[in-house]
Amino acid sequence: MNTAVKGATKWFLEKAKTNPIPYALFKAILNKQIEWARKRNVIINFDELADAVRNELLKVEIHIMPAGTGRKEPTPEQESAPLFENAENIAPLIINFSSVGEAVSATVIFDWL
Repeated sequence: MNTAVKGATKWFLEKAKTNPIPYALFKAILNKQIEWARKRNVIINFDELADAVRNELLKVEIHIMPAGTGRKEPTPEQESAPLFENAENIAPLIINFSSVGEAVSATVIFDWL
């Protein structure tokens, strides 16, 4: 268990770019430590390992986000939903070039691209 705690803590100290550390990353690294221990016929409890690593990281003021926080993947309904409910009623984008002194419709610019 001590080897797993040291290994996970060392990884977070060297590689983690954010503070607090996202829970999904924390869980993935701990699961990797548990998997490696299992290959050596050592059984490690996830909760005990998580508490020990969390305590080590707190000593150097690195925190772990609570489970269920962080970036969420969109549901299939959210991915297929239109960006705007009624796209016909959206006013056209007008770009004003002050040096030219004319207002140009964005569709003209994007058609050109």
